[in-house]
Amino acid sequence: MMESIRKPMGVGAVLDRSFQLYRSHFVTAFLFVLLFYGPFYFLQTFVLYDTGTAPLLPDSGTTVSSSMELFLRGSESSVDGMPDTGTMVFIFLLMPLYMLLVFPASIASQLHLVQSVLEGRPVRFGEVLRKSFTRYGKTLLFSFLYALIMITVQGMIGTVLVIALMLVVTLTAGLGSGLLELANDPLAGGLTFIVVFMIIYLLSILVVMAGSSFFIIRFGYFLPIISVDNGQDPLGRSWRLTRGHFWRIFLILVVLTVIYTVFSLGLYALVIGVFKMSLIGQLILVVLSLLIMPIFTIPYALLYFDLRVRNEGSDLEQVLSGWTAGQQVEQQESAAAQARETDDQARESTAEDRETTVQPRESTEERKTE
Repeated sequence: MMESIRKPMGVGAVLDRSFQLYRSHFVTAFLFVLLFYGPFYFLQTFVLYDTGTAPLLPDSGTTVSSSMELFLRGSESSVDGMPDTGTMVFIFLLMPLYMLLVFPASIASQLHLVQSVLEGRPVRFGEVLRKSFTRYGKTLLFSFLYALIMITVQGMIGTVLVIALMLVVTLTAGLGSGLLELANDPLAGGLTFIVVFMIIYLLSILVVMAGSSFFIIRFGYFLPIISVDNGQDPLGRSWRLTRGHFWRIFLILVVLTVIYTVFSLGLYALVIGVFKMSLIGQLILVVLSLLIMPIFTIPYALLYFDLRVRNEGSDLEQVLSGWTAGQQVEQQESAAAQARETDDQARESTAEDRETTVQPRESTEERKTE
């Protein structure tokens, strides 16, 4: 694998290497996800779903349709149709706080895992975990700043979206009335109006998603800059690092989102179909959800090292060559030291043999003298 990651990678190469790496280091990657996100997912299951009345094992009397309905409805604990206090506290306080505190270290763990693989070093869970909390305070600070920037951007995009939708409604309403007047068939004119409205609406949604993703991607590589390189101005450097690569990264994220969605829906349908809404089914669903989470985190790490190769001259081939040369020097020095130690032992053994030979001779000469 390392031989093929010595030059900039295309979209297919990034995806292929990501799945290879996850398959090769499946246990370690999953343990990190389980460590950082497992408590949150399990707590979410018990808070947002009515697990208090759910049976431990699947109930033969429960149908798949009723289980799916209950799953989609979520928790039934509400007052006058509103979520209860515990659910509100979890969604608006515990969830953002937990993600803010855990997110930097969780991403850093995947970054250091990928870096160890690229540099040919053995992946040790304890070592990677320790590195994940290196410069934790700085990553936490910039994660908070990143969140504020994204909230601001989302607010601006939301405002633009509302204005755009108002214009779309106005324009399509005028266009629709014109079509109804011009068309001999009112039904055809109405259908044309609906099609035009849907096209404009979908294009607006696509533009909004691309605009939001633009800032998420351009600022989104501040974490590896801090955690891996201990760089300065991480947000600014992330902006420069991703310049000219937005659409490539965006395409990779779209492909990963499609893969993740297909896997998620398939797992949900399978678990609900087999285990219904039982407690054991919910726990299995949590574990399976954690299993597919590295589909996003590992490509994110690989993309960072690929961007360094493309933009900052940090060629992985040079890194690899330097590491290999260092290893060779260490091996040569170790071999030389062993050779010197062997020579010293041989000389000491020869000297001892000589002393053993000289002593009988001295004893014989002493007897002759007597």
